[in-house]
Amino acid sequence: MSNKITFDAASNIWRGPELEKRPYGSKGVGEVVFEALLQDLKHICQISDDSGEIYTNERMLKEAISVANGLRAKGIKKGDTIVILMHNHHYLLPIWVGCVFAGAVLCPIYFGDSSVKGELCELMGQVQPKMMITSHLDAIEMFQGVFKQIGIDCPIYIYENAVEGCHDFKPFVENYFSSFDSFKPETIDNPDNDLFVIVMSSSTTGKPKLINSTHSQLLYQTVVPFSKIVIASTMQPGWHTEFVLSFIVLIKHCTKVMRAFFTIDEFLKMLEKYKVQVVYINPRNIFQMLKSETLKSVNLENLLFTGCVGQHMSAKMASELQSYLPNGVITSIYGISDIGGAITEPSDLKGHVHQLVGKVRRGLEIVVLDEKDTKLGPNEVGEIGIRVPLCPFPGYYKNDKLTKESVTSDGFYRSGDLGYVDVDGNVFLVERKKYNIPYRGKLINQGDVERIILENVQGVAGVCVVDVESDEHGMLVYIAIILEKGVEMKESDVIETVMKHHPFEFETKVFFFDELPMTISAKYKKHLVREMIMKKMAQQ
Repeated sequence: MSNKITFDAASNIWRGPELEKRPYGSKGVGEVVFEALLQDLKHICQISDDSGEIYTNERMLKEAISVANGLRAKGIKKGDTIVILMHNHHYLLPIWVGCVFAGAVLCPIYFGDSSVKGELCELMGQVQPKMMITSHLDAIEMFQGVFKQIGIDCPIYIYENAVEGCHDFKPFVENYFSSFDSFKPETIDNPDNDLFVIVMSSSTTGKPKLINSTHSQLLYQTVVPFSKIVIASTMQPGWHTEFVLSFIVLIKHCTKVMRAFFTIDEFLKMLEKYKVQVVYINPRNIFQMLKSETLKSVNLENLLFTGCVGQHMSAKMASELQSYLPNGVITSIYGISDIGGAITEPSDLKGHVHQLVGKVRRGLEIVVLDEKDTKLGPNEVGEIGIRVPLCPFPGYYKNDKLTKESVTSDGFYRSGDLGYVDVDGNVFLVERKKYNIPYRGKLINQGDVERIILENVQGVAGVCVVDVESDEHGMLVYIAIILEKGVEMKESDVIETVMKHHPFEFETKVFFFDELPMTISAKYKKHLVREMIMKKMAQQ
């Protein structure tokens, strides 16, 4: 089995190191997790910093079995869908695992102030859930209205029920345990076809879509070069990467440290307290860390690896955080929920190289496509295409049209990302295709403008750049900014700084907001931000 990345010059395909076929045979995620937990019942797999609850494999297994038996007692059958909208409480993971043990298809989602009832009606109408489990009490009334509007009977369960019209899920966790010997997780027919989870996309540029994710996709993601380490992340439970990471922890005998609610200062102190070795974080949280005084006082000598996920971080931001990690490295990781998760793994290149997001992952193939789907060679910029031979792209949930449009004739998934790959298999991400704005014959990249502001304008808590139609220019670049508390800023100051650092000048406007709608992966919902800007312009 080869451990090298190869480039086929005849076909212009980069292939990651070989991966043996089906590392877990024909087993499903439930069977693999069940066997992994049984191997060491005393191993601590989860620590909740805010609740103080500690989970050994034995406790995790007992509660997950109880949940599975409870679901079966309530009539949940193999293939039924359960919507889960929860904070990162200590009982979340045993609920997830119990649902998998019962053979249910999970649909973890995230709810924020920007959630739109019309979108939820459409999505829930497709999913047709048999049950909903939530800790977001402020969302219950909305979902009750959604289920009524689309005409489905979906009972809503909450932990320690105290809301009229809901049911108590706590007995599921505590009252249905059977012995390890007598319990068997639900088996699956085919890991390539059987759905493990229905993923809701992050929807930065439009309405969210539902993504099929199979058992083989999840198990492929567990082929990682680590085990028995302490892990933490800043990701929300509705984010697919957080979901996958939680199952990796169980299968690879790691320990996950988490909080249901945290500030960035609390998160930093948690890293020091539990001697966390690996962290997964998004650029927004890195930005918050670098502005925190706590970062200067905590000891992060145990932190060996920090993976930036969700968006590409700037080299400047990475270098600044690196100075606080005496024994660790920080790198961007490129992943797409639509095809199961991570596409790259850490590169061997030294330092923080601009636009580098890692090297081609084991068992994966990458191409770079031009507008006519011609495969380009090394260092040529085009749309990145991905194919995972062992895990065929399962498509979008009940959307054959979108599924067909998303792959090339030879099965490469169209990422929508512009980038290039060097001859050694290092992947460089330029930007999303949709984030390039045509302006007077040139292209303005939204991400570049956002990075200029974050790195050079003091007092900015958040920034989102969008495109707005213009009769004169076709498209204009408009900037939405959230200021730090107590900060005052002029539009002209922002524009002057942007033009100083951008390759060419362009017409723009700046709008200040108290908050902006965000996706589950801590990205701003650009289509909703655009609507907010248009509304503000109409009022001027």
